[in-house]
Amino acid sequence: MPSPRRPRKAITGRRETRQQFETDAREEILRLLRVSGPQAAREWVHAVTQAAKKGDHRPARDLLLHAGAIEPIDGTSPATRVAIFIGTPEHPLNDLPPLILSRRSEDESQDDGHEPT
Repeated sequence: MPSPRRPRKAITGRRETRQQFETDAREEILRLLRVSGPQAAREWVHAVTQAAKKGDHRPARDLLLHAGAIEPIDGTSPATRVAIFIGTPEHPLNDLPPLILSRRSEDESQDDGHEPT
């Protein structure tokens, strides 16, 4: 049984209604994001603090990346790594990471003209 044909005007009207609905929905979503943005940013900063207490610094890294304070790591060079060490008054960095220690010993050996041991 053939499907009933709809007049072109009805199809066009539905398309315009759908486009208007999509436009209205997009505007509502953008309005909601603008209104809730400051609160989300405050909660993100709070998440950085809470995660850091547990030794998880991914929220800090993500915040720095999205704020444009640091650049993302280029995935084409696997030897390149970035580590962010954050000390807090409650959890200070008592020991320096091994890479920093090795670089310091290299710098010191270059200063006195001797090779690192």
